[in-house]
Amino acid sequence: MIFTTLEQYSHLKNALNKEIEKAFHYKDENSFNTDFYQLMKESNHHNCHLLLDDNENIVAHIGVRPVTLHYKGHELKTLLLGGIVTKEEFQGQGHFKELYNHIKSIYKDNYSLVILWSDNMSVYKKLGYTQFGLTAVIGDTPVTEEKIRQRGYWPINIQEIDKENLEKKYNKSYKDTISIQRSLKEWNDIKQISSMKTFTNDNGDYLFFEKGQDLKGIIHECSFSNNRQELEKFKGLQLLNPTPLDEESFFIHLAWGKIINTCEFSNFLKAITKNAVSISDFKPDLDKVTLTINEESFLFNKEELLPLLFGPEQAIELQELIPQIYITGADSI
Repeated sequence: MIFTTLEQYSHLKNALNKEIEKAFHYKDENSFNTDFYQLMKESNHHNCHLLLDDNENIVAHIGVRPVTLHYKGHELKTLLLGGIVTKEEFQGQGHFKELYNHIKSIYKDNYSLVILWSDNMSVYKKLGYTQFGLTAVIGDTPVTEEKIRQRGYWPINIQEIDKENLEKKYNKSYKDTISIQRSLKEWNDIKQISSMKTFTNDNGDYLFFEKGQDLKGIIHECSFSNNRQELEKFKGLQLLNPTPLDEESFFIHLAWGKIINTCEFSNFLKAITKNAVSISDFKPDLDKVTLTINEESFLFNKEELLPLLFGPEQAIELQELIPQIYITGADSI
């Protein structure tokens, strides 16, 4: 077997895209490469990891998108995984785990947290991942373009919106969460997601709606997430938000996650809690960690930690200390 990247085997790009779209049941009118541009763009091909057989045929692929989560000036280096596929004839033979372990060895010294989105619970539980975090859904009625227009918004080409204005509104909207830090380069990437629909209003607010085959009927990012008056206009609709609006709102899990660098992750926790919270490996071979809150220590299995820190089972002692991690649909892969 050959471990390599799409950068080194660029001629396999179309074959890989075909395998990914087959695995995710993509319709002909949609494109995975467009919906998840940040992951599959050419400049990220060195992070698109391939396992090939001895004849250089694709066996498996895991795409990696390095990002920085941030909160009030403190940063957490994080990996988002996506485009995960094992070719049908190679499934059930341990090749995904083989490629995953290879990737983990490459990134673990420089990144603290891995996040992915999947319905394949059993596979990721075996690798030590756990569902964590919460995203509020304002209502259960699917959104349509007409419903958005009725609320005073109209479609706009995202290329026409000033990037600095977008960045300012995004940072203000999600300032109370641990969110992805977006530079102007990241905003340029988002502007390449042509399958995502952008709307604006007279106040210069923006919202992102759908993303090709992903997030159908859902508003997944808006510049008014902490503006209750504006959110009220979308009462009952499928709008994703860090916090609920009223009793019609409900929660879904944010993602699957795993801590891969305990020391750096602990440094981030200490920074955002002013040294009130930290973690340390107690028995690394048994995946046991010590969680310290205000100088009182508790022992947990490593997979219990993320839900305790960020929900849905957030410890009562942490609710005033640690904000939620929130990743919008424009960044999820």
